[in-house]
Amino acid sequence: MSQRFEDHDDLHAKWNEMFGQLKEYKEEHGDCNVPLDFTNSKLANWVNFVRWCHRRYEIGKKIPGGLTQDKIYLLEGIGFEWSNCNNASLRSVRNLSVRSSNRR
Repeated sequence: MSQRFEDHDDLHAKWNEMFGQLKEYKEEHGDCNVPLDFTNSKLANWVNFVRWCHRRYEIGKKIPGGLTQDKIYLLEGIGFEWSNCNNASLRSVRNLSVRSSNRR
């Protein structure tokens, strides 16, 4: 097999591995919004990279080995959100709320 196909197969296998980890994260946490400071930094960085690839994909600048329509469907099928700004803000508000209620 040529090096190019081996590289493609390796990228595909790694993507599937990370997608599997993301599904496990969702089962445990209820969403796909892996925080950047999550203990599994490899997963956190991958989710961040996937969001970056999607922004590039949307403007027609596809990344070799990046997102395909099939991968987008898979991610959306498990409830992946392309922007997690709102969820990060909600987590911050919840954390502040919990901290302030603990002080009372």
